[in-house]
Amino acid sequence: YSLKDRYLFSTILRRDGSSKFGPNSRYGFFPTFSAGWILSDESFYKIKFIDYAKVRLSYGVSGNDQIPNFAYRGLLNGEGVYVFDDLITQGVAIGRPSNPDLKWESTSQFNVGADVTLGRKFTTTVNYFVKRTKDLLFQPEVSGVLGTAGPGSYPPIINAGDVSNSGVELDIQ
Repeated sequence: YSLKDRYLFSTILRRDGSSKFGPNSRYGFFPTFSAGWILSDESFYKIKFIDYAKVRLSYGVSGNDQIPNFAYRGLLNGEGVYVFDDLITQGVAIGRPSNPDLKWESTSQFNVGADVTLGRKFTTTVNYFVKRTKDLLFQPEVSGVLGTAGPGSYPPIINAGDVSNSGVELDIQ
């Protein structure tokens, strides 16, 4: 939405679903919004050497489901070798244990910034951001010695850990 071509607003509300997660966590809600103000278009703006000045603010959340389909379910796709009547017999075993608590990985980012054009020659953009990723989708290394898996199996995908980044970006053209 643009009001008087200098007050800018935007919002998106998303609800995504994925069969890669169980029924309790199948859907995720991912809102975003942004706002901007073009100061140089205001009647009180009198700075001659700055031709264009805009400040902006945004916040958004996105989801990640980049894991195999139905990853919350246990699978019988491991190798099973059994002995029946003194004969070695091939079979199947648990390939991946189930994880019914598997849920969306989500990344939220907050930005505040400014765009400035000086003397119609130099454009400068400065941004401060804080980015947080929660419930990282991860497949840990698990030793078969622990007795949790047999040959041809692999560990479950889990939500493990959070990551946070923040910083300042400066672009001069």
